[in-house]
Amino acid sequence: MDEWFEWVIPITSLIATCIAITTVIILIKQFKQTENAYTSSKNTTQIDILMKFQNKIEEKNMMDITAIIAENKPILEENGGVEGEYNLVKYLAIFEALNNHLELRVLEIKNVYAFFANHVKFLAKNSEVSNYVKKIREKQHSNSWDGVYSLVQKFDDYSKKHNFPKKDPDVLD
Repeated sequence: MDEWFEWVIPITSLIATCIAITTVIILIKQFKQTENAYTSSKNTTQIDILMKFQNKIEEKNMMDITAIIAENKPILEENGGVEGEYNLVKYLAIFEALNNHLELRVLEIKNVYAFFANHVKFLAKNSEVSNYVKKIREKQHSNSWDGVYSLVQKFDDYSKKHNFPKKDPDVLD
């Protein structure tokens, strides 16, 4: 009877160890599935948000401003352009909001860059936009449009970090 008992304890221990190992493996797989589902959900949410911003930019008045900025032509009526200050403010507010989403970590720089790199590059190079923002910052508040400046800087840092070409883009997104 003692011999039978000597075999039961090691077999029971072996079975318990196998059950524990199997449980750990199952938990790891479930964690990975949950992590993948979360990542997929997060990316889908980011794309949805970015598409809403893209749709704002694709509105008629915003597309006109985008083209004018890309061609470095006068924007505002007071400077010989065709747009009013309201539309320029509305356009800049889109990029201000994009920066806020980056700051809050709702969006990732790689995704924002993929969607809006050309827009921000042209925005940064447009002298009328720079002068307008400087004028507003002097008149109203010293950190008005900080988000636009910050977004331009983030894009610049991101492109340097990833060694993107320095040439100007030929086509807008």
